[in-house]
Amino acid sequence: MMNDAAAGRANSRFASRSWILVVGLCAALSVAVGVRLWSQIRSGLPPTQDLVTGLIYFLEEHDGRFPSSAGEFLASDFVERVDERTIRIRPRPDTRFRRKPWGVPIRDLKRYGIAWGADLSQLTIDERGVVRDPQGREVVLVRWPDSPRSGRSYSRLLLAVHRQLTRPAASRPASGP
Repeated sequence: MMNDAAAGRANSRFASRSWILVVGLCAALSVAVGVRLWSQIRSGLPPTQDLVTGLIYFLEEHDGRFPSSAGEFLASDFVERVDERTIRIRPRPDTRFRRKPWGVPIRDLKRYGIAWGADLSQLTIDERGVVRDPQGREVVLVRWPDSPRSGRSYSRLLLAVHRQLTRPAASRPASGP
């Protein structure tokens, strides 16, 4: 039979090993989540950024007007058709915005929840930075499929580009944006 001191040491070793196991499992789980997030960002964010760049190019070519349909957007000269469901955005050398796309394939535009036909001139940004229509409903112009809340940032960006492009010439800076 174990005496009380030996039992205490055994319990202490068990508790120490248990804590080491818990900390090790937490660290392994954190690494796994981090790797998954990194993979998700690496594969999902560049196509979304390229799509937004393409929408900016469209706004620029059409005096701030948002595309009325996927077909109208896809007919743009900076959109390269890779196959039936995949496109790639090519850089525009004459853009005012100097953003170069990643050049990655963008698959299935439906995933991005694009608000085709949105009238950007009717939209406002509220005190919380949410883009709203005249009835006060939130408008999301485009979003990263892996992050639905990203639509707020992209919508604000596209609305800012629209405003910059539609601002009267007298109020535009002489050196560009």
